[in-house]
Amino acid sequence: MTSESQVGSDATQINCVHPRSSKQFSAEIDAATTGRDVINGLIEAGFIDPATGKDAYGLEHVRTHRSLPLSSTLVPTVSSGDTLQVVLAQAAAGSLSPSDLRSRLAFDHRVIRGMTSPILARVEAYEDDAAYRAGRALDLAGGNAGRASVYVVDYRMRTMVSPGLEARGATAVLRLLAGSDYPMSEPLAVFGSRPLPFSPHVADSGTVCLGHGWAAARGRMLAGQLICHLARILNFDWPSTHPGYSPAAYAFAMNQLKGRPIEPALEYPALPIDVAYGIGARMGAFRTATTAETARPVRFTGVRRFHAIAGGRT
Repeated sequence: MTSESQVGSDATQINCVHPRSSKQFSAEIDAATTGRDVINGLIEAGFIDPATGKDAYGLEHVRTHRSLPLSSTLVPTVSSGDTLQVVLAQAAAGSLSPSDLRSRLAFDHRVIRGMTSPILARVEAYEDDAAYRAGRALDLAGGNAGRASVYVVDYRMRTMVSPGLEARGATAVLRLLAGSDYPMSEPLAVFGSRPLPFSPHVADSGTVCLGHGWAAARGRMLAGQLICHLARILNFDWPSTHPGYSPAAYAFAMNQLKGRPIEPALEYPALPIDVAYGIGARMGAFRTATTAETARPVRFTGVRRFHAIAGGRT
């Protein structure tokens, strides 16, 4: 058992990202802490719900994109300040049958493959996280068969990484099945390139806050529209009414850019009319929350080798 008073100076502080949202949870671990201890600690703290199946949750190191074995100790693979993404290893759609889900994923793939824009340098599709980590991209036939659930998107465009420093692009990873009920549940969007984009909508882990827009669309939002949305975030072409994850980025948008985008005439990716025709003009309405989840102190005992500091509850 580990109580707060027993956490010593040799503790390693980590941040954990929720599998279905951008919420984060801070905790301290020690040299004996395993991945399973972390999962159990997050469940005990109420940050994630108990899941069915022994390995329903997994952990991925955000910086290295490597999966962390739950049965092994995390230190020294994980260092103080590192961010761990909690992933659903056995995620399954609740509202769509397996065949309907495959049809939806196939439709997403056809739309994405039909999108053209000079700012899209590379778009690759992967069957799942394991295939992504192994670099096994899907071919056109595999994507059109509804097997793609992870996308890597390289943007070639001006963006900011600090108030006075521009970058020529960024890389985002989209996990469509990060929730348990796609397309009703929102995908997980994470910027994996470093330095991170400078934005009120981007957390220190690279996770993008999508707010309530996806849920409000009730399954009518497409993955291709999310790709467009991320481009607007990179271009500061999305309203920010709150400092969100970065007060400095919010101040830059208001004071330096005066609420205007970096490139007002930027040509954003467009959905292919021949594929997406009939979806409806309202599909383009995507509203994001601009506030980061407020961290609340969480204190508990009884979870071995895991000490909670703060985090958002689901």
